[in-house]
Amino acid sequence: MCKGGVIAYEIDPLSGVSDNWILDYVVPNMVRHGIPREVCIVFGCAVLFRVFDRTGEDAVPTPMRESIMQAYHELGSRNILEDGCNPIKRRPLIVTGYDTEVIIDLMEADDDNGQGGLANGDGDPRRAAMVRNQEVRMLSSQILHLRRELCDARTEGDRQQTIMKRKLARLSNNLTRLSNRPGMLGYKRRRLGNEQGGGRSIRLHSTTEGTAVPTVEGVPVLGGELGTSQQEFEGQDMQEVFHGDGSVEDANDPVPVVPVAKLSKCPRSLYDLWKEYEFGFHGCKAAKDWNASERGADRFKYYKRNVFWVQVSEMVRAGHNADRAIDLIYRAYGSNLSVTKIIKKMIGDKKSGGHPALRTVAG
Repeated sequence: MCKGGVIAYEIDPLSGVSDNWILDYVVPNMVRHGIPREVCIVFGCAVLFRVFDRTGEDAVPTPMRESIMQAYHELGSRNILEDGCNPIKRRPLIVTGYDTEVIIDLMEADDDNGQGGLANGDGDPRRAAMVRNQEVRMLSSQILHLRRELCDARTEGDRQQTIMKRKLARLSNNLTRLSNRPGMLGYKRRRLGNEQGGGRSIRLHSTTEGTAVPTVEGVPVLGGELGTSQQEFEGQDMQEVFHGDGSVEDANDPVPVVPVAKLSKCPRSLYDLWKEYEFGFHGCKAAKDWNASERGADRFKYYKRNVFWVQVSEMVRAGHNADRAIDLIYRAYGSNLSVTKIIKKMIGDKKSGGHPALRTVAG
């Protein structure tokens, strides 16, 4: 109710309104609930001002406004104000401070009687000087308030800048992680699939006309790309697979998948090496699930890679996720080095207790 600065509400002595009248007709419910008298008077003056203000129709409920207006009209001869005048005056307050002391002054008007004495030069010079001093203090208070708001805005800006820097650092880490994962070209995928498939195979698919369509997989077509050639012939409905070695199997039979304990030849990044430990590559058994005999069958390669796996596992137990741990390892040894060179350096650092940059992280 006091937009624009701190104010105080005063009762116009010509209105006939008193503190007891405000307690009886404006805020009677607050009095019945035991709220202190001073608080009820201050709030009642603010409510009474809003009732006579032009915006009172929206701020005060209609039954309450009508009840207050009826009691105000019953004042009779005690109210000598003109119709439409507000019985409550708003006076600005000047809030200043000296050391730890807060000073609140009531802003004096140039002419309380409305005659404009000071404006015409007929007022008391001492009173005019007091009014000017109060205006200066009020301006000083507003400047201090603006400074405080500017300080708060600067603090909020610094906080937002810190959050933005944290997000940018996270984004940079993600981009670095992605850049350290070299992609596999399409032709390499197809070549790898041919090597694992063991040659060409013919698959027969039945059609709605009762004919079987053999599909030869792995046959090169025009342009040098691996494609599929089809040839229709008459025969009975079948669904079989002819492999290049002459064996035939029913495609509808479930094929049991037995994971093989085999390490990849050359992982492209440390992320792929960790994936091999956790999940395995190309249907192979995860390295963390190998038994003693499987580890002994390829003990030299497993020993070298296990140094990296143990380091990442310790960092994960310390609270990092796997990708973050690998980022720290790349930062310690250099992202431009190959997987083999990094593992060699880690084996060398293992003799002295590990890389200095990773000791505190893993601990």
